[in-house]
Amino acid sequence: MIKRIISINNPANLSIRDNQLCISQEVNFHKIPLEDIGMIVLDHREIITRASIFDACDAHNITILHTNASHTPAVLSIPLFGHTFANNFFERQVSVSIPTKKQLWTMIVAEKIRGQIQNLKNDNIETEGLETLLGMLRSGDPENIEGQVAAKYFRLLFGKNFIRERDAEGINAFLNYGYALIRAAIARAVVAGGLYPSIGIWHHNQYNYFNLVDDLIEPFRPLVDARVKQIFSDNAQDRELTSFHKQELLTILTIDIEYNGRKENFTSLLEKYISSFREGLLESQKFQIPKIHQFLQK
Repeated sequence: MIKRIISINNPANLSIRDNQLCISQEVNFHKIPLEDIGMIVLDHREIITRASIFDACDAHNITILHTNASHTPAVLSIPLFGHTFANNFFERQVSVSIPTKKQLWTMIVAEKIRGQIQNLKNDNIETEGLETLLGMLRSGDPENIEGQVAAKYFRLLFGKNFIRERDAEGINAFLNYGYALIRAAIARAVVAGGLYPSIGIWHHNQYNYFNLVDDLIEPFRPLVDARVKQIFSDNAQDRELTSFHKQELLTILTIDIEYNGRKENFTSLLEKYISSFREGLLESQKFQIPKIHQFLQK
């Protein structure tokens, strides 16, 4: 089943009734079956929730993404226990060998760079330098090829004066919002797949509960880059991130992408991606990464 993304951008009173999310607003009232929901985005300061909302979301594996006063995604609520064998996976996850982690990380970085290169090709931008760097990628990326590519890529895609910043406005705000949406969706899939989200294969910040999520999101970032590029014109560096644009970015979570020869909706794709990663991490099976760069081809 394709899970729905519910985005609430106006004052609302939320409650649970008969296994349905009830959204009461000034002139509207909506009821949505909990089993149909994958994520709820709370994007207004006057949304009233109850403890029963979080209990219901936990029971139905629903992610809740909260934004702050500037409407930037700030808090992610996900069920802590989503898989029958979570404890068993945890013990094995913490003991994975460094060579295995390096191998998986290299595969993730390679697909991310392929997607970035494809975005540039779609704009008829020369990519020979980035393709050369991709060819130099080694296990574990000791030369930080990922960082070298990113330093060139964003300025090629968004203009020579563009600087990638987390808290900036304009293009950066669009990118950050889009990345946060995919990050939330991947966090949900990671927990549902029985993996512990704080134990990454590359990211290892002790204060970050989502190190593994930040590893696994990398191949999907070019999807957001491409959508933001579509939204912006060359002279619209100061465009404000509106509710309309947020809905545009939310549609990324509804696309179908081919995976292992079959078209998959985004929710199913992430579930299979995480399952394949888990098998590669814990069972030494082949890790199948979605070929996002092929999806991006025009």
